[in-house]
Formats: sequence, C-alpha cells, structure tokens
Amino acid sequence: MHPLEPRTLLSSAADFASVGLAWQQSNGNAPTYTPYLLEGTVGASDSASGTFWRSGATGRVSDGGLYFNGITRLSDGRYLRPGADGVLRDHLDETNGAQFLDRDGYPAGWWFGDYGGTVGQESEYLVQRHAEGVDPETQLDGTWRFTMLAVNGASGVTSNISGTLSIDSEIDRINWAGNVGTVPRLRSDIDSISSRGLIVTDQGEYFYLSADGNTLIFADMRTSDNLVYVGVAIRTPGDIQPVDVNGGYLLLWTLGSNVSSNGGIQYLQRYLSIEADGDYRIYDLDAYDDGNRDSLERGFWRIESGSLILERSGNGSDLSYFFKIGEDGNTLIGYSLVSGVSFTAIGGIASRDTSTLPPPPTPVISIPSTDALGRPVVFSSRSDQAWYVAALAANSGGPTPTGELEVWIDPKNGRPYAAATSASGLVLYSELENGDWTYRLLANDLSNGPAISRSLAQLITPSGQVNLFGLNNAGQVIRYWQSGGINSGGEFLYGASNLTVNQLDPRSLPTPAYTGGLEAYTTPWGGLNVAGIDTAGKIWTVWWAPGQTRWYVSNLSAIAKTATLSGDITAFVSPWNGINIVGVNSLGQMVSTWWSPGSGGTWRRANFTSSTLGPTVGNTTLAGFYIDATQGLNVVALDATTGDVILYWWNVSRTGLGWTSTNLTTATGASGASRITGSLNGLEASDGSVSVFGLNAGGSTLRYSVSGSITGAWQIQNLSAIAIVE
Repeated sequence: MHPLEPRTLLSSAADFASVGLAWQQSNGNAPTYTPYLLEGTVGASDSASGTFWRSGATGRVSDGGLYFNGITRLSDGRYLRPGADGVLRDHLDETNGAQFLDRDGYPAGWWFGDYGGTVGQESEYLVQRHAEGVDPETQLDGTWRFTMLAVNGASGVTSNISGTLSIDSEIDRINWAGNVGTVPRLRSDIDSISSRGLIVTDQGEYFYLSADGNTLIFADMRTSDNLVYVGVAIRTPGDIQPVDVNGGYLLLWTLGSNVSSNGGIQYLQRYLSIEADGDYRIYDLDAYDDGNRDSLERGFWRIESGSLILERSGNGSDLSYFFKIGEDGNTLIGYSLVSGVSFTAIGGIASRDTSTLPPPPTPVISIPSTDALGRPVVFSSRSDQAWYVAALAANSGGPTPTGELEVWIDPKNGRPYAAATSASGLVLYSELENGDWTYRLLANDLSNGPAISRSLAQLITPSGQVNLFGLNNAGQVIRYWQSGGINSGGEFLYGASNLTVNQLDPRSLPTPAYTGGLEAYTTPWGGLNVAGIDTAGKIWTVWWAPGQTRWYVSNLSAIAKTATLSGDITAFVSPWNGINIVGVNSLGQMVSTWWSPGSGGTWRRANFTSSTLGPTVGNTTLAGFYIDATQGLNVVALDATTGDVILYWWNVSRTGLGWTSTNLTTATGASGASRITGSLNGLEASDGSVSVFGLNAGGSTLRYSVSGSITGAWQIQNLSAIAIVE
C-alpha cells in the first residue's frame, strides 16, 4: 500500500479522445486483440462520460458508455481511473496513466492496465481534443512522424512500425511510408474531416487531432481485412535543443513480437530520466514509485536530426533507442531500436513528468482579441518570448462572452485575468500557473450580485486593487471590486454595488445616459473614474476620490467646452497627474479633454488633428496609452480616408513642440494581410517594448511593435499564425 500524491482539482470540462489496443490469452490459446476508441468529456468535478467503441468488420461499433466514470489526477503527472473495469475483463490487477489534458500542460498521455486472473493487458494513447475551427490545410496537412502497433488478424503476429504519414486534404489522401518496418498500406482515402480535426477514412481508420495541434492519435478499426493497428503521430520541430529534453518522462512501451523480450506482445511501464550531464537512466516504474533507484539500464544520450538517441552501455551489447521529439520536448514517441547494423521499429510514448519541469514563463503582455471564428481569445507573451493564445470559453468550460473582453495582469500575483459579460452574468476568467484557464460567475460569489449587461471596463488602482465597471439593462452604473479577501482556492474575492441606486439616486444626481463603451481609469492618488459619451455626444464621468464617502458626476464637455463627440473615447493618465480623455468630433478630428495640476486645476480641450495638420480618423477605433520610458502620451486610430494606422503622440523630447503623428502602416511597410484594419489596442509592456495590436481584413491578430524610441524601426508579427494554442 502506498499513499497517493495530492490531487489537483480539475477546474473546467475538457473533451478527450483515446485509441487503445487490448489483448488477452487464456487456456493456452492464441491471444485475442481488440482495438478500441474512447470519446468523452472530463467534467469540472473529475467526472467522466462518453462513448466506447470496439473494432468491427467495417469499422468501429458502439459498445455504450465509458467503462469508468471519473479520474483522479495526481501531482506528478499521473492519473487513475478509480473502480474502472477493463476493456476485456471486469477486473484490472494494476493500472496507471500519464495525464493528457492540454489545458493542464500535457500535449499527450497514456493509460495502462494489467488484467488480474488472466494473461492480458490494455494500453491507450490519449489527447485532449482540438476545439472547433480546425483548418485542414494549415493544421492537418503535411508530414507527421508516427509509430504504430499492428496486428495481423490471420496469423496473430504483432509488430511495431515507424515512419511518416503525409496528409493532403485537398485530394483527400493520406500517404504512408515505413522508415522502419513495412507499413500495412501505402494510401488511405479520407472520407470526412470534422471541424475538430477528426479524420475518418474509407479504410476504417480514425484520427484525432490534439488541442495543441501537434499530436495525432489513430486506430484502424476495420477487421474484415485481417489487419488492425493503433498509433500516435507528432509534428517534429527542427530546433529542439538539449535543454528542452532534460528531465523525467513517464514511458509506456507498446512492443510487438518483433522487439519484445518474450516473442509476443508486451506493454511495459518505465521511468526515463534524461540528465543534464549527458547520462540517461531507465527504471521500472513500479520500483521507481517504491523509491528504488536501481536502474534497469543506463547510458548516454544525444540529439540528432530531431531525434533523441539513447546509447546503452554495458549489458554485453551495443544498443541505441531512437525517439522522435514532439513540440517543446514534452512528448517523445518510440521510433527505432538499433543493434549493430540491425534496425527494428519500437513503439511507445513518453510524457513529461511535471515534477521535473522548470517554472512556467511569466506573462509580459496579455491582450484581448478574436479568432478566425470571431470567438473572444486572449493573446499572451511571456518571458520565454513566445506568444500563446487561449479561447477562454472553450478552455475554461465557462459561458460564452456576449461583449468584448477586458484583460489585465494582476500585479499582486503576475497572472493574466479577463472579464466579460455573458448570458449567465459577469464572468471572470483566470489563468493558472500551468496555463489552465478557469472561470467564476462573480454574481454567484456574492449570492445575488448586481448584473452587468454591457459596456464593461476595468482599472487597477496604484495599490493593486482591480475594479470592474459596467451598465445594466436600465443603464445604471455597476461596480465590482476586489474586496481584499481570498477564497479557499486562493482566488481574490470581490464586492459589488449599484452606484446609481446606492450613491447617485439618493442625492438626486443624474446617471449619465451613456451610449457605447465606457472607459475606466485611475489617478496616481487612487481616484476611481468612469467616463463615457451620452446620447448628446457629451463626456460624463462618474468618480470617487480618496477621502470621499460619496461618488460624484461631472459633465466634462460642459466644463471644458468640448465639441460634440461620437463613437469611442479613450482615456489614460500620466504619472504627473495629467488626465487625458480623447474622442472624435463630427469632422473626424481627434479632440482631447484634459486636466493637469499645471493647468490650474481647470479642464481644457485640445484638437490634435488641427494642431498637427494630421489626418482625420474614424470614430470607433481609438486606443490611448502612456509610455513610461519616454514619458509619452499616445493615441492610435485609423485614418478615415486610407484606413492606415495613425499614431498621435507626444513625449518629453517634444516639450515646447507639441503633439505630432506617425503613420504606422507606412513605418512598418504593411500591405495586404499585414495591414491592421480594426479593433485597435496599444500598450507599453514590462519588457520596454511598445505595441499596437489590431485585426487584419481576414480576422488575424497583428502586432506592430518597436523597442525604444517611437521613431525607431517598427516590426510586424501575425500573432494568429505564430501563437501556441493553449
């Protein structure tokens, strides 16, 4: 009896698929083999439900629901299926599994079961299934490295085969090439491809694409041709470095009669240690769990042409194992076994043991956007200089946003958060350290919190308190704020108030008839402000300042004599207490309503377009931000005539010179698909870079960025093309 590792609570539902092969032998008869498939969902409470299919004469045959109803996830990357029956028999003598959910940081995993009371085993390859919206041309087509375990139904011979498979969705074909061993067929004809990347062929094969797009698991389920097989394929990046594979792996060998030690089929659990000094060790997994560190074998390792090569020493013979390396080095697949001049295919999968992983990279930038299907997503850049993208509703299992996302990195823990209105209420999405997104309905946290239905905006005070503002269906102003408490899961608690009902109405103060979006901003002294345009085009703020017990309302357009505005506004504050609220007048000119201590405490107005002789701009594409490194004020918009991205800016180097403008479309040399056409955002990141984000005409998210001076060399990135899907 051994104590289990602590459970890690599953935070959201996730769809999964697995392909497996079970075998058993009784009374000295030849073994029987059963390929099978599972499709299901792991629920928020670790429950599991779905469908089980066995192989049949023409393809898969449904055999009801799953043979387990939940999982227990362990902290070292393992998981169990408590009380699970086996595929072929009711009782399993031993089970084990390597976690497989992409949103927990696992690109692929495995399952092993050993039957009690008979000779037999079962094994599976598992992945979290890809979300809707797979593009076959970009996400499925091309070359994959595979390993499979094949069974000849007539002779009962099992064999490992490794090679490449090439998918061409335009001509509905999969071509097979056996680099080690002979492939069962040279060509498969694609019958259908689902929007989630499930390929079904006329030969009775089923392929499932993983959530990160880098793994395919597959099974031949048609028995009428006396041939079935189960396998896994991966994309193999060409830039893997030795440091990428250092650490421990949970290894499942799936060995056919061509390579097993007993001349028949074998599934073996192992622990593979890839050590930084160039040594490797392989342990029996059960013995390793018992604390036994006597390795079964050891030797040296190296990386060559996308392969991890283990060169065994001792044991009286030279032997090398070749593994193909998946994305980021977190998944390995067995490929070949080399002894002298003899090459033999070898099968299996190795999944990273998370207890050996380094801390995840910390977020640097997080911004809201949409994907090609129009779904709200968050793009994040981290300290590893890679970009990541997460579809929040799909990843967290939460409700679909009905409005735009508000995204921020909380300074108290450095984690990204997002909030949005939804049909279920105000939803808060949180990214955990492992990249998993969770969600909470904030109104539920408060038993009966006030509803926000539109115009969501957020700010973070100098003390680090997050505030969310919005409007309900009656146009009343609602505030949610971090109350200072923390729940049992370590998440920040919120308070809420209807400011119209609790603050403005009792003192007969008008609630502005806001139309369009709101802008929330804080001052260096901790003031809270919500600005927007009313139906008459006037700027109103609902505000509070430290030391006050009440909230107030101000018509800033009347105070500053600002012209009528329309469309969006943007607001930002400088460290010298300057407040800038910028909008567009009826002539398409960019107008600022501003205040600073140097202005004598009086609100003033300025017309950037007329003072700089700059272009007129559209009134629904504004974004303002402050640059600390240059003490710069910036507003980005789209040219009303050409659609070019125009940056109006000022910094301390222009003291006495006033504002100016830069055409970023021209500065970047953008054309065609590299042109930003809408949905602008701008910011200075903690790494000192300045970025402007937006969508191109095809819905891809682009980034224009510069390091250092605004007048430096601007670069273009297509984040939708390069981001790693979480």
